[in-house]
Amino acid sequence: MVTLFLIPLSFALPYTSGMLQRFGIDVAAADLAARYMMTFMPGLFLNSFADALDIFLLGMGKTYIIMYLQLAVIPLHLFFVWFFVSFMGHGVVGAANAHNCTAVLTFILQFGYCRYCPDIQEAWYWPSLKIFRGLYDYLCLAIPGTLMLFFENLSM
Repeated sequence: MVTLFLIPLSFALPYTSGMLQRFGIDVAAADLAARYMMTFMPGLFLNSFADALDIFLLGMGKTYIIMYLQLAVIPLHLFFVWFFVSFMGHGVVGAANAHNCTAVLTFILQFGYCRYCPDIQEAWYWPSLKIFRGLYDYLCLAIPGTLMLFFENLSM
């Protein structure tokens, strides 16, 4: 779902500076925000996958591994921020690069844990055409339920 949102958004990012300027934002600040968002987008995309892996691990009862991975990644994030912002002097764009490095590292660690943890091997598999079995029955229930919730919330 996040992918469906981020792909069209990525086509709008080159126009971020102009849009922000139309809202009365200073030209320099608008350009900096646009460069930050263009650099930040890959990390945001990877964060959505890492969040999905978090939910999977929570469902498998592996709550502590998420905490341990984050405890391992946070000091590295601080190093990445120092390296890109202070040492390399990239400023705000360096902060986005630091976030991207942290997102890549978090995703790799979570994916590696899911791939090689023997407790969850039965639940962890690569997608195949088998995942589409029963999709029609699911949609027959999901679409009316979604429409009911949509119209109910619309009337509030």
